[in-house]
Amino acid sequence: MAQTTVQTHDAMLDRTIDLSRIRWLTGIIALIVVAAIGLRLAHLDAFPLSQTEARRAYQAFSFYRGSTTGPAQTLPETAPALTLLQSLSFFLFGPTDATARLVSAVFGIGLVLLGLRLGQFLSGPAAAGIAAVATISPTLLYASR
Repeated sequence: MAQTTVQTHDAMLDRTIDLSRIRWLTGIIALIVVAAIGLRLAHLDAFPLSQTEARRAYQAFSFYRGSTTGPAQTLPETAPALTLLQSLSFFLFGPTDATARLVSAVFGIGLVLLGLRLGQFLSGPAAAGIAAVATISPTLLYASR
C-alpha cells in the first residue's frame, strides 16, 4: 500500500504543465497579486514613523517587552488588535520601523485578495478589476503602509 502512494507521487511529479490550458485571467490575477505584494512591502522603512504610528508602535513594543508605557500608566484601550499583531510582528522579526508597518501592509494585501474573492459573486474580470483598483489606489496604498 505504501508503494502505490509513492508511485502516485512520482507520477504526479513527472507530469508536465500545459501552459495552453491557463486562461488569460489567471495570468492577470497573478500579476495583480504580485503587484499588490510588491507595492505594499517595498520600502516600508523608507520614511520615519508618523506621530500616530510611532505612538502605536511604542505601545506594541511596550507590550512586547512586557512593560507599561511609563510609571503609573497602562496600555491604551484603543486598537488592541493592532497592538497585539504589531507586538507579534516585533517578536517574530525584531522591533524596527518596517516591522511596525508590516501588519498594515499584510492587511492591505488581504484587501486586494478580498477583492479577488468577490469572483464568486461577480464575474472574474469584474473581480480582477476591483482587485486592480485596490492594488493601485493611492489612498488604499497609503493606508496600508
